[in-house]
Order: sequence, then C-alpha cells, then structure tokens
Amino acid sequence: MTVPFIALWLVLTVAFCLVNSLYVGSIWPTVCYAALFGAIAMGFAVYEKTRRQRLLDDVQKALDGKDDFTARESSLAPLARQLRLKRGEEETRDRRVTESYRNLAALVSDIAHQRKTPLTAAKMYAELLPASPEVDVPRAS
Repeated sequence: MTVPFIALWLVLTVAFCLVNSLYVGSIWPTVCYAALFGAIAMGFAVYEKTRRQRLLDDVQKALDGKDDFTARESSLAPLARQLRLKRGEEETRDRRVTESYRNLAALVSDIAHQRKTPLTAAKMYAELLPASPEVDVPRAS
C-alpha cells in the first residue's frame, strides 16, 4: 500500500510542478504543498506502523499467555480469550492422541506377549516329556 501511494504522490507532485511552472511561472508553491503533504503522509505511516506493531505485540502476549487484558480491556480481549480456549482445546486433543497411541502400543505388545507365552510353554512341556517307547523317533547322529 505504501509503494503505490508514494508513486502516486511523486506523479502528482511532478504534474503540479509542471502546471505551476507553465502558468504561474514558479514551482515553489507546489513544492511547499508537496512537502506538507509528504510530512502528513509520513506521520500517518508512522502512526499506522506503531498501531500495527502494538497490535502484533498484544497478539503475541495473548499467545504466550502473558497478557494483561484483565487490567485493561481492549478490543483484543475477546480475541485473546478465544485464542486461549483454542490453545487449551488443542493441547487437550494432543494429550488424548498421545495417550491413545501409548495405549495402542501397549495393547499390541500385550497381544504379542499373550500369543507367544502359551506356544512357548507348550514347546517347553513337549521337550520335557520323555520319549515314549511306542513311537520310534529317528535320532540325528
């Protein structure tokens, strides 16, 4: 927004200087008006920059939780409250997702353990059984 404004200001200043030099004979009235208009525009730009920076600082304070909106009510107070609520909801959701992933990992681990334990026990029991004489098991030599 600032660059087009400056370009327009320069074009209008040059145009008024040309008109004044042709009809009045001097460009100084236009130069004075241009300087005054430029000073007013610069003051407005500095004011807007300061206001926007203050707004950004207030938003950052609200996001960090270091705001003082209880002491002074501003137009940003409702927005800060909404940001805090959304942040709380997001943190709660993140905790729930993390907890569900932990529960899922524990469930998978338990299932794997419960599946392996009976098979291991049956295998060990089979190894402990003495070889019966009725069954002729070939032995590796």
